[in-house]
This record gives sequence, structure tokens and C-alpha cells, in this order.
Amino acid sequence: MRKVLVAFIILMMLIPTALATGVSIEFHTSPEILLPGDYADGYLKIINPGRDIRINSVVFHSEGLEIYPKSYRAIGTIPSGGSYTLPFSIKAQDVGRHLLEAIISTGNGTIIQHILIVVDDSFPSIVLLTPIYKGEVNELKFLITSPVTLQNVKVTPLFNAEPDVIFVGTVNGYAEGSLKFIPTDEKELKFKLTFYNGKNYHEMIKTIPITFLESKGVMLNVVSSYSSVYVGDCIPLNVEITNLRNDNIYNCLLYTSPSPRDLSTSRMPSSA
Repeated sequence: MRKVLVAFIILMMLIPTALATGVSIEFHTSPEILLPGDYADGYLKIINPGRDIRINSVVFHSEGLEIYPKSYRAIGTIPSGGSYTLPFSIKAQDVGRHLLEAIISTGNGTIIQHILIVVDDSFPSIVLLTPIYKGEVNELKFLITSPVTLQNVKVTPLFNAEPDVIFVGTVNGYAEGSLKFIPTDEKELKFKLTFYNGKNYHEMIKTIPITFLESKGVMLNVVSSYSSVYVGDCIPLNVEITNLRNDNIYNCLLYTSPSPRDLSTSRMPSSA
């Protein structure tokens, strides 16, 4: 008999508090991940699948979050099959994982519901998808990634590029963008990102170290069908241009320099 009693007590300890009081709890916060200084809207929903139950109060508590409101009093009775939704807002300042505790006092006992709030300062991130060559017009493609959905995302390159602002729009996981620029030095590239995380507006600077590659340049090959010519003759020349660069070449002009003999020739005055 004693063994049966001990087993019954252990079983009761394993039953969730919400089930023991006859209600179930749902909660939601938006946005799901916050940046420092962000506000999030949330709700706590008390669902009563059984007999009528009286809800005396709901108190929110957290060591690392600001909560509005901190408590609800004298909520009343939730009928069988009914529910009651309590909205709340939080503000996060410090990076990390914060525990939001909802203490629900009912006519059948107390429910303690824990809600995990994540505050992260590392998103969104920007990743380059293409190599960068010195002295060439680079078409740079980049990727914006985020663990949560961001709205109205804009990327401003803090260097001479075209266009000077790229509107990415909504980032749900990742989104791509592109720009053109000619590297004038081997400095790291800086981008300003502006976006909304829920109702929260953010601006941040992202710096990307770059390994610049040497341009393969352009090769010229001049071909003549004559092995020797007389002075003053005009002969055709075939000029082959091979573009080893990653951009296009426009307005190819061919210049010939004068020979040393032409440069040294001068007119002497005649004698009387």
C-alpha cells in the first residue's frame, strides 16, 4: 500500500501544473527575436476545456525585461470551452536569453508558465557572393540573411558604387542584391543597413574584410603577313585583343608611336 502511495505522488509531480488546474496555456510574441532596445507585443491565452474556472490574477515577472502591464487582477470566471486572452508588451535591453514568467492564480491552484525571450545583436548579416578584382568594374552580388522576418530592408554602400542605395524589401530567411563598383584601394567594404524588426526601426553598419584578386588584364597580339617591308610602304596589320577581365571593354583605340628616326629628324638652314 505504501509503494502504491509513493508511486501516485511521483505521478502527480510529473503532471504539468496547467493540466492539474484544468486549463491550458498558449502564448506568442512578435517579433520572435529582439535586438537590444526592441519592443515586442505578445499575448497569453488561457483555455478552459473543462468545467468553469475562476482566474484570480496573472502576474508577469522577469529579471532582464521591462513588462507592460506587470499584472492583471480580478479577471473572473472562464466558462467551460471558453478562453481569455491577455495582451502584454516587453522591452529588451541586454543581449542574451531572458525568462519571462507568468504566474496565473486560479480557483484550483497556481500555474507558472515560462516564456523564453531571445535578444541578439548579430543579425542581420551580409555575405558577399562574388570575388572582387582590382581595377575592374565589379558586379558585386550580396546576400542578406536574418533568422526572423525583416521589413523595408535597405542597403547603402559606404563607398563609390552604383546604385548608391539598394532596396531589398522583405528578408524572410535571406534576400539577394547587387551593385557595381571599381575598387580604388584595398580597404574593407562598409555597408549601412536600415530595416524594421516588427515595429522597431534599426540602422547598423556592417564591415566586410575583402581579399582583392589581381585582374588578368587584356592581351594584345599584332600579326603581319609580311616578314619584311620597304621604308614608306603601307601594309595591313591584324590586331588580336583577348579580354581576360571579368568586365566588358569599350572604345578600343590603337595608337602608333613615331620611330626614333622621325623624332630626330630636323630641318637645317641652307647656306648662301
